[in-house]
Amino acid sequence: MIDEREELLTRALGALAGDPAPPCRVDIGSVVAAGRRDRGRRRVWKVGSAAALAGVVIGAGLVIHHGDDVESTPAHRPHKSLRAPAPVPALALTLTPDDPHQVLKPGGQAGIVLMKITNTTGAAEQFTGLVSFWPKGSLTLSRHDTDVTFTSVGGAPKLPATTDGWTHPVSIPAHASYTWKAAVRATTAWPRNDSGLGFEVGVLGQNPFVINKQMTWYAVGSAKTGPIVTALAGDTRLAPGHPAVEKLTVTNHSGARIDQPLTIQASLAPPGPTRLAIDEWIGTTAHGHWQALTNPTLQVPAGLDNDATSTFTLRVRVVSYSGPTSQVNADLIAMDQDTTGPGTTADQPLTVLRTL
Repeated sequence: MIDEREELLTRALGALAGDPAPPCRVDIGSVVAAGRRDRGRRRVWKVGSAAALAGVVIGAGLVIHHGDDVESTPAHRPHKSLRAPAPVPALALTLTPDDPHQVLKPGGQAGIVLMKITNTTGAAEQFTGLVSFWPKGSLTLSRHDTDVTFTSVGGAPKLPATTDGWTHPVSIPAHASYTWKAAVRATTAWPRNDSGLGFEVGVLGQNPFVINKQMTWYAVGSAKTGPIVTALAGDTRLAPGHPAVEKLTVTNHSGARIDQPLTIQASLAPPGPTRLAIDEWIGTTAHGHWQALTNPTLQVPAGLDNDATSTFTLRVRVVSYSGPTSQVNADLIAMDQDTTGPGTTADQPLTVLRTL
């Protein structure tokens, strides 16, 4: 049986060979399901179809590098990846902050970063950059939290940045270097519970994929950044007519009130043909009812104070039990779609019995 990573690898290689593949949302560096946010720290840009997968992360940790020889193998054999020596990039990128120890203030003075692009070849090369911002804290960033403007240095042409993170293409002559000053700001919308901002620029290759990336970090304000923790606790066994009741908690240890709602996705890793379902308790502890969680998302309202907890009561029930064995294993998984770092995902292992 081929595992999920093998299937993703096969699809990616097929796409590179010209096989049709459905459009997908990809961040340069990772692949996510359509309509979902990247689980890393960057915003997600829509790049195109699966044909853009060369040189990016496939699924959960499997990487195809530019120049690799990749052998598609059955699950009982390890994947073979032989990385060729890295070629000298046609466009070399350096980022140099004027003051690496500068502390940015939300809505205050910008940090200045010198961005230098050097054409190492004997022919003109086109430069297109991908500009990204990374948080140090637990909340993912929106486009309203940060800002960057570019100013030409010397004979470099103007370099306006587009709203989706890509810069306008610039042709760089053979063996020439262009330099720009990037003014990086944390806006007044910057989260109060985040103390660091990463500014990253990537050079777009011809396939396309980013072939060279550089990042510089700034401290922001005086906040003390902490985690936002998602946890599950409750019953570990269930059977037909005997559901498992679970407590899902989301606790804010980020250092400040969270002024945005948080979306938690609840899902099941069901065991083979056995069907399970999730219900949510609606109402108070004394008065309420179970409601089927047909849309598998829960929402923590905006305004969760620091060190406060939002709690949901869930019920996992057996819809039908099939199969020759007396028990199978399953997992209830809760994933915070709006945070990053430790505590983002909770997993409750479950034992599903034919009878209890």
